Amino acid sequence: MARNRENTVFPMFEIGPITKTEIKKFAEASQDWNSIHLDEKEAKAAGFPAEVIHGMWTMGVMTAAVTNWLGKHVEVHEFVTTFSRPLFKGDTVRVGGKVLQAPAESITIELFVKNQDDVQVSHGKVTVRGD
Repeated sequence: MARNRENTVFPMFEIGPITKTEIKKFAEASQDWNSIHLDEKEAKAAGFPAEVIHGMWTMGVMTAAVTNWLGKHVEVHEFVTTFSRPLFKGDTVRVGGKVLQAPAESITIELFVKNQDDVQVSHGKVTVRGD
């Protein structure tokens, strides 16, 4: 893998603002029909300002950021994520981080996810193998 030096800063990856259509498509793909994701009134009744983005969508964006940087031919070997705050419809998502370890056959990257207000909403560590 070409970008495998320890402490290499992971380039910022940005997507958004997240739309209702994207939330609905993820609900269809995941079969997660929880109303806080799909209905603004239900989300607000639960104490949120807008529809809540699926946590697994966030992990998918983290994975997309890694494959965007390293290439589509990497294989996720291990992925650990902690969600500290939710994302909402209308948010912009930014993923960044740095390489923690880079032995010959794999790379371990520490990742963070922030919203448009620079608030960290998730962090994690992914180990990938491949090209």
